[in-house]
Amino acid sequence: MAIFDRPEFMKGSISFKVKNQNSLKNLINFEFPLNESGHFSDLLMEKFSPLRFSRKEKKFLSNEIRKNIWFYNHIDIDLLNTYSDQLRESISHHHDDHMIIETSGFGSFICLHSILSGKIDKNKTIDFHLAEVPLSLFPRQLIKSKVPKNHPVFIHIAPSSWLAPFKSLVTRPFKMRGKFQILISEEIEEALKHCCYQNNRAS
Repeated sequence: MAIFDRPEFMKGSISFKVKNQNSLKNLINFEFPLNESGHFSDLLMEKFSPLRFSRKEKKFLSNEIRKNIWFYNHIDIDLLNTYSDQLRESISHHHDDHMIIETSGFGSFICLHSILSGKIDKNKTIDFHLAEVPLSLFPRQLIKSKVPKNHPVFIHIAPSSWLAPFKSLVTRPFKMRGKFQILISEEIEEALKHCCYQNNRAS
């Protein structure tokens, strides 16, 4: 029996719209099963020391946020591969040459997997707008290529996001190269000047 409730970000959809249009259309749906191996001991602060949170960041590490991090660290890689393949296939079959793709949560990891595989159709221009994505938790072994110039990635951090206080989680790994832009609202930027960010924009 699972002891952690499944968070909303483990289920959802990846949508797209064509440039100069506002209506979103569905590309794929995704749903990751609840991993039942978690134990309350996995939420002890010592388990998170490899992430090197600052002293100020640690003040925001509630049990719920630690659970979120645990779920990202235990994402089903095989299922992630499957959804990534589905996404690339859906993109290649679409007739538009310029797409804007939007998603959040685990959907953002699916998009990152597809982008960093180097296998997305390079003849298409695709803007990826990803919300609620802890870049530093993305599995390093899945980074096979840098982000192509015509597949820019925009990371959106909302004022209400659980990621907002954590520079450690929204900073991309050194191996993750290419055109990234992390978009943080002015409200968050101002608050984090007094919290844990020294440089709260990345590119």
